[in-house]
Amino acid sequence: MDKKTAKKLKVGFGALIIILFVAIGFSALSGFVNPYKSVSEVVSSPDKFLNRQIQLEGRVVEETVRWVPNTLTFVLTDDVSQIQVTYEGVLPSNFPVGKDLGSESEIDVVVIGSLVSPNQFKAEQILVKCPSKYELQLNETV
Repeated sequence: MDKKTAKKLKVGFGALIIILFVAIGFSALSGFVNPYKSVSEVVSSPDKFLNRQIQLEGRVVEETVRWVPNTLTFVLTDDVSQIQVTYEGVLPSNFPVGKDLGSESEIDVVVIGSLVSPNQFKAEQILVKCPSKYELQLNETV
């Protein structure tokens, strides 16, 4: 084998190793970088999301909220589809259970967890988005 061929093989092999490390790094990070999924996206293709960690974004259907100590259940919607959510743990302090928020209120949340059946989501975390009433108060004080 001459020097040119050996050099080409080394460069090719080096490039292959770099590509391999980038691919491994990307696949490892993809578990941490989960874009929000809509309720419709998950409900329309449940097999794609079954038993996988996802972040689901939507609005709580207020009249479906039930809190029994250490278990919160509610229906999450994106105004097209709905899914039942179950969360076990300490109730997030800013989740407004039992508070009359008025007819214009919306509880927007991101639930992090997994789809355990086509219409059942088990949340490990609930992130309550800031309600618009806080945005209004902030704008009035500025």
